[in-house]
Parts: sequence; C-alpha cells; structure tokens
Amino acid sequence: MMRKTTVVLLFLTVSLFACGKQTEVVTLEKNSPAYALGKTLSSTLPIMDPDSNRILVKTNVFRISAGEILDFVKSMYGSQADGLSSMEEQQLSDFVKRTAMQLTEKKLLLRAAQKANVGVTPSAVDSLLNAQYVRAGGEEQFLDFLRNNEIDIEFVKQDVENSLTINSYLRGIVKQRSQITEEQIQEAYQAFIQDTVVDVRHILLMTRDKSDAEKKEIRDQLESILKRARDGEDFGALAKQYSEDPGSKDNGGLYEDVTRGVMVKPFEDAAFSVPTGEISDIVETQYGYHILKIVDRDTNDKPLEEVRSELEEKLRGPESETVIVDHIEELKKEAELEILNF
Repeated sequence: MMRKTTVVLLFLTVSLFACGKQTEVVTLEKNSPAYALGKTLSSTLPIMDPDSNRILVKTNVFRISAGEILDFVKSMYGSQADGLSSMEEQQLSDFVKRTAMQLTEKKLLLRAAQKANVGVTPSAVDSLLNAQYVRAGGEEQFLDFLRNNEIDIEFVKQDVENSLTINSYLRGIVKQRSQITEEQIQEAYQAFIQDTVVDVRHILLMTRDKSDAEKKEIRDQLESILKRARDGEDFGALAKQYSEDPGSKDNGGLYEDVTRGVMVKPFEDAAFSVPTGEISDIVETQYGYHILKIVDRDTNDKPLEEVRSELEEKLRGPESETVIVDHIEELKKEAELEILNF
C-alpha cells in the first residue's frame, strides 16, 4: 500500500504474428460470447457490429478489426465485459479507442521483442503464475475466480508469457539508451552502504476522498490508538485490528528491509528519524494518517556486485519512462500506423 507506484508494464495480447507480413483479420464465430457482446454493443456503437467487422487499426504488418477487440475484451474481462452495454455512446467509443491503441502498442512491442530474439523461460512464467496463486489465497482459489468470471486460464498463461517477454525487451531498450557510467555506480554504491535499512510497523487510517470533518474524526481515532500503543498495548495487534493498509495489516503492520526512496516522503522521514523501539507522532501522507513503530535499523553491507543491477535500475529510473514512450512512438511510425476515426 505504502510503497511508491512502480511503473510495471504488463501487456496482454490475443495473437502472435509473423514478422514482415500482414496477418489474417480476426473474425468471430456467431455462437461465441464475443460475437454476442458485439451485437449488444453495436446498438450503441454501430462500428462494433461483428458482422461488418470493420477494420479499426491499420499498420504495414497487421490490422485490428472490431472482432479482435471484442475477442480481446471478452477474454480479458470475462463476464465483467457485459457491463460495457451500460455505457453511453461517447463513453463506449472512448473505451474502444483506448483498447485499440493498447492492442496496437502491445502487438508492435511483441513483434519487436520477437525480432530481437527476446524470450522467457517456462520457469519464469510458472514463477509469476505462482505469485498470482499466492495473492489469491492458493491455486484453487485463483482458478475459481477465473471460472466465476468466465476467464480462460490459457489466456492468462499466454498473457503472463507475453508480459514477461515485452518487459524483458523494454528493459533492454532502457539499458541500451540510458548509459550509466561506472563513476555514477560507484557514487550510488557509496550512498547505499552509508544508508540504513529499517524494519517498521505502522497503522494507517485512510483519508482519501474524505471531508475535513471526517478527517478530524479519523485523526481523533488515531490519537486514541496512539495513546494505547504508547501505554504499552501490542503495536502489531493494534495494526491487525485497526490498520487499513492491506499490504501490511495482516502482518501486524510490518514492512521489513525498507530503504530510502521506497516509501512516500513523510513516511520515509519518520521511518529514518524516529529512534529504534519508539513510536512516532501522527504522520500525514497522501494516503491518510499513520503512526509508526521502529522495530530495527541497520546499515547496508552488501557487496557492490550483489547490488549493481539494482543501483543501475535506480539510476535509470527518472528517464526510463521517457525512453519507453519514445520507443513506442518509433515503432508506430515504422509500422505506418493508421487509426480509423469513429
């Protein structure tokens, strides 16, 4: 919850294609769920009629039809895609345009990754799938969720493989175009070994979209919790009972091995300044009000080669998003992209 949002590019695609030649346009079987969805949506947005199957995107290597977008949306969202029928015409049109652009970019990136011979191992795919299982409470719970939402596990597996492939390709592009000098790495390493890592518990009461009056009530509530913690009640137990941070609540509010630059600034300032074993005053961040208890604080002592990749990635961070956006625009230009207006 409290970790800064990392730009992680996850990509879905519904088809692979050979480099250098046009691929077959996707059409829908008349008894398919995607076809039924298209017929429903076409009453609001005629261009989505699967019978006419209009071409919405053209490039010199592939074309994207209304049928392909319908297939993609139904595969990704399952039964939840049926909610699109409640959209008004402009809202639905905007959604279709965004989806068409997402598909276009993903196809171009996957094609570029294939041309660069970038791939992923089955074990990497399994590892990410297993992480999904853990977050869902187990493999059976995850599969039940998919079944209940009419999402095919094979689509999810292909999604994971394509996501990992494209992310690996983009990391290579960023590394190639963002040159980091050895001097920069050495400077970053010196700062790293002089820095500290913190184990911290915290309790968060969220204030997003709350009125001033509601925020006052929330702060008063946290003041009461703070008093109880300072009077000797178990901080971890209080966090389990009251904290609204799903990332740490069930673990007694604990975040381990926190380094600088990971948490939002007010939280970080408290985590690195409050003495070990003590509890902070109330800290306000964009998420809400917090109190922190510093469990432990220690100095980094990892050798350079163990953290080199991490340091390089951190140094590239500020410009990586710009590099990626620029590269995607290059791919679009190379593919002579044309979007149908509707």
